[in-house]
Amino acid sequence: MYYPVGVAGSLAKLMDEMVADFNKSQNDVYVESIFAGGYREAMEKAQTAFMAGKPPELAVLDAPALYTLRDIDSIIPLDDFIAEEGGDAYVAEFLSAFMEIARADGKIWSIPWQRSTPIFYYNKDFF
Repeated sequence: MYYPVGVAGSLAKLMDEMVADFNKSQNDVYVESIFAGGYREAMEKAQTAFMAGKPPELAVLDAPALYTLRDIDSIIPLDDFIAEEGGDAYVAEFLSAFMEIARADGKIWSIPWQRSTPIFYYNKDFF
């Protein structure tokens, strides 16, 4: 399974550990986590793969990518998969604000992984 990941550093290490644990836990699906650069680069690579007819099975992308990929019919809703995992009980594990971002047209299109908070630092004395 091709899995572009738009995270680096300690979060990428955690992702690699989770993928390794998943691969050890079963023999039906093998996942290969591929660092694809930052969110923009990961989206570009995923979108290129979609357009070439060889889409990734999963991708870690930023929230706005959901709408782009949905609008070009590159993703499917996850409601059936979520129902198999416990439905509302499964969704309740996530912050409701994050799940709202994952919803559109009454369907769930993504699962929150993590949220980034861009921070701008400046030297107050300099200004």
